[in-house]
Amino acid sequence: MKICILSNAHPTNEVRLYYKLGRSLAKIGEVHIICASGVCNSLVNPYQDVTEADSKWGILFQLYKKAKKIHPDVVICVEPLTLLVGLALKKKIKCKVVF
Repeated sequence: MKICILSNAHPTNEVRLYYKLGRSLAKIGEVHIICASGVCNSLVNPYQDVTEADSKWGILFQLYKKAKKIHPDVVICVEPLTLLVGLALKKKIKCKVVF
């Protein structure tokens, strides 16, 4: 099972995202944390990825592109703005969205 956690405001190494959500869910599947800032980790589950954009809407588009490339089964949206990305992914790749 592939799980994708989306955030446009928190860094990838934030305690709630990485340790509580990411590490717990990594026990049952492959977890990808995609955020606007933080550290990148492509070797150990939960994987961390950072988007690069100038505006808030640009970040949302980059989150969508990276999550679509992963093709997750479940998308966890941490902020209300990322819910727009989650709903677009649900329509495009038929994944489940958790807010």
